[in-house]
Amino acid sequence: MTIRILVADTTRARVFTADTPKGALVEMFDLVNPEARLHERDLTSDLSGRAQSSATGMSSSYGIEEKHKPEAVRRFARQIAERLEQDRGLGEFDKLYIVAERAFLGDLRRVLDDNTTAVLAGTVNKNLTRNPLPDIRSALPDFL
Repeated sequence: MTIRILVADTTRARVFTADTPKGALVEMFDLVNPEARLHERDLTSDLSGRAQSSATGMSSSYGIEEKHKPEAVRRFARQIAERLEQDRGLGEFDKLYIVAERAFLGDLRRVLDDNTTAVLAGTVNKNLTRNPLPDIRSALPDFL
């Protein structure tokens, strides 16, 4: 049985494997989402609009609605889900654990297909993408 462990946040996804339920984790690959680190203004080309009141002569600006950054996060969640679905379809793992910050875990769960969800053995609500391997392993069950 091969076990896949996804450790993710909105900017990075690290993917590990373990060959046995008590085995050591081996990092397989990682994915990055540079758009999640950008400011909303860097994701759009337009500046906010300006208006001037004819009655008072004062000007004000129209704010930019923050909509591009959440879309970049959803796109990244879909990218991760597609990679997991592809690997599961190729028989590269039989069981999946996900370690992710709570909001991003929800994003991931919404986009996983039914077959990948069926092999999801557990989740951990923590952001450990920048932590060393021993921290990640200690957040998981002793017997995967």
